[in-house]
Amino acid sequence: MDKSFVKNVIVVMSGTAVAQAIPILITPFLTRIYTPEQFGFFSFFVATVVITSVLHTLRLDVSILQQISRKDSRNNFLAVIRINACMMLLGFVIIFIFKENILAIAPEFDRYIYIIPFVGFIIAFYNTIICWDNKYKKYKRIGVYKVLLSSVTALSAIIFGQIFGLVYGLLLSFVLGYLVAAIFSLIIHHKVICTKIRLDRMVAVVKLNKRYIFLDTPSTLLNVCSIQLPSILFVTMMSPVYAAYYYMINRLLNAPLILLSGSVGMVFRQEATEQKLKFENYNQIFNYTAKKLVKLSLPIFVGVFLFAPLLVELVFGDQWTALGEVVRILTPMFFVKFIASPLSYSFYISDKLQYDLYGQFIFMGLVALSVISGAVTGDYLIAFYGISLSGILIYSGYFYVSYKLSKAN
Repeated sequence: MDKSFVKNVIVVMSGTAVAQAIPILITPFLTRIYTPEQFGFFSFFVATVVITSVLHTLRLDVSILQQISRKDSRNNFLAVIRINACMMLLGFVIIFIFKENILAIAPEFDRYIYIIPFVGFIIAFYNTIICWDNKYKKYKRIGVYKVLLSSVTALSAIIFGQIFGLVYGLLLSFVLGYLVAAIFSLIIHHKVICTKIRLDRMVAVVKLNKRYIFLDTPSTLLNVCSIQLPSILFVTMMSPVYAAYYYMINRLLNAPLILLSGSVGMVFRQEATEQKLKFENYNQIFNYTAKKLVKLSLPIFVGVFLFAPLLVELVFGDQWTALGEVVRILTPMFFVKFIASPLSYSFYISDKLQYDLYGQFIFMGLVALSVISGAVTGDYLIAFYGISLSGILIYSGYFYVSYKLSKAN
């Protein structure tokens, strides 16, 4: 198990490393091309489409990993692709009918409201492909997708901003990156994607995996909202500058999180599922993974906590000076999240999705309360302290519950 696990982690991590290094390396250029306000409004758009993309698949994409036979996996995969397309069309209808009501609440959507369902579809399609390839351990292919997405997004952001001077260059590059990655994956998987699936089989997939729809979709939606909600609330209640700070921190601190924790988590999810089927528990792989995550993460986050204020101004420029203190405030939360997030796949493996639902509901409430408290007091640091403490509390609880589930027969 040890050699196989480490090998698969390295394969996933190598592609993810390149994919994460690209946006980090170009960030100093982007912070001098685009203002904090532009980053703030961009984060508002990203938050919206990421939240809506969860509804596009109803989390049935994740259930692909739990199917035993290839036939069931394929039917599940095909059903998700079709459901995703239907949800996109439904999104267009909703916007057409309620456009004025939506703009009355969020006038920031005025220029790009009609592309939101399309972008949500592309993101959901990309994530579904990732789950399909993860099911069959195509980790090298997953790495190619991520590098392509990151490269196109980074290059186009510079071109749109520096050469063409487009205010919405960040937004356009985000859409283009996902579009190119989705088209590339479509070319690879066009045969299976174009396979016909009868309506009764789609209905069977929905019935068989209804727990993902009614339990995992709400919990994941709450999780995504708890992560993305601050960007929306900062823009609407305080200032897009604070939304830019929050977005930039997620961009930078999530880099080691996605690179190491995400890669380990992808392999843990597959290995733990197999171990559960063989031995009725997966405590061995859980303990092994937890120790690896602590060893990998501790030096990284200690360094970030100590040197963030000094490095931020030097690397990103004078407009971003206050970001350094905010990075330091949120670093402990990201450290705990780094360890707990990949192991929380235990909720899926042990079929205890309701635990995740409860946790995410509490987390979203605490995060919203934190930002509102900052808005009421007029002190953005209060908002960030509240977010950090909320994350530490919730992710510590996730780790404990996941550990207990790994031991249960």
